[in-house]
Amino acid sequence: MDSEINSGFASRKGKHSSLTITLDPRTWLIILAFCEKNVVRYALHVMNMIPILNMFTDLVLPILYTVIIMMCIKKNISFSLPATFVLFFTVLAILVTIIVYPQNTKYLLNAEQLKSTILPCLQWFIIGLFIVPDKKTVDLIGKVSCLAIAVETLFIFLYMIPEAIMIDDDMSRAYQLLPQVMFAVNYAFNSKKILPWFFSVIGMFYLLSMGTRGPFVIFGAFVFLKFLKTIKTKIVFKIILLAVTITTILLFLNSNLFLNLLYWLKDVFKSIGLSTRIIDYSIKGITLSNTSGRNEIFMLCWQKIKENPVFGYGIYGEWQWLEWNAHNIYLEILIHFGVILGSVILLWLIYMPIKAYVKTSNTYSRDIILVFVCFVFVRGIFGGSYLMYGMYFLIAFCLMELKRIKSHVIKHHEY
Repeated sequence: MDSEINSGFASRKGKHSSLTITLDPRTWLIILAFCEKNVVRYALHVMNMIPILNMFTDLVLPILYTVIIMMCIKKNISFSLPATFVLFFTVLAILVTIIVYPQNTKYLLNAEQLKSTILPCLQWFIIGLFIVPDKKTVDLIGKVSCLAIAVETLFIFLYMIPEAIMIDDDMSRAYQLLPQVMFAVNYAFNSKKILPWFFSVIGMFYLLSMGTRGPFVIFGAFVFLKFLKTIKTKIVFKIILLAVTITTILLFLNSNLFLNLLYWLKDVFKSIGLSTRIIDYSIKGITLSNTSGRNEIFMLCWQKIKENPVFGYGIYGEWQWLEWNAHNIYLEILIHFGVILGSVILLWLIYMPIKAYVKTSNTYSRDIILVFVCFVFVRGIFGGSYLMYGMYFLIAFCLMELKRIKSHVIKHHEY
């Protein structure tokens, strides 16, 4: 009898827990954020084809985010003082740029830049403050990411390929799905289930088929770091494993077996209608040496830094010469803020996630940090910008994790 009562209680408790997760606005915020660029976007495309409803398409996302964020705030989630300071510093930097560097205003206050850059930074900063780093949340992100990979892949095969609108180097589309591919891999490692691995492999080939090298390099870096994190051995053995793995990979990349694999993949991709740009670079041996004009950009940026090392050129300063960002986070920060302040900001941005990762005992927090460290700092070597949603999410999440550590909130059910 007692066992039946306990079993019934456990069942009711499980149902209550599931219902709580479903009704929690933070759950819906995660689903919306990680599906916005694929599932939600295609749903809005359909909505845009329907008379009368198409008048409200542009209002859907702002309304959804506003309502869900307000519901999150009602849960009495407190902001950390450092997080408030980050927002204050960002606003102050923008105001100083407008006053001191008015020539940057046309880039900074451009409607398209505000919509595609500034607002997403604020949006994901808020998500970073609210996200709950526990197993249910990270598993949910993994499941939603698998869905995003499936939807995006179907869109490629059912629409883009038949309509012959695939391009050789679709960097934007690759980076949009990259976080989801990494979270799918993370979910596969954690759950040890076959289906997440299936979607992870699909995601990997999706990145390869977009014809841009950066996302594939970032993906590889994350998989390797996640693998090291998963292995429960001493640091010495991890270093040995690292050396052995790198040696094995280098030997494989220089073998005829790898070359034959590349030719086979090229034939398969070409027959389907996918980009073979990365594969062609690998066959020619110019995957790393071909910088697509980045060397010239880096040299120009470094020259400008030397011309004005103390004060820099303000936010979007390099756009005066490039009409685009510096393609390197580290150079970009020095250009915007000068060598002195820029170095301080850069060191803090690197130190903060390292501190949060080392100090936290929450393995799910570490998973989230690892994904976005790769997405921000590995990408920052050859592209991207610190003015991107990944950076602001990482800042907010790490600050909140350090606050949780300081407040001794370490049990998952206390989040």
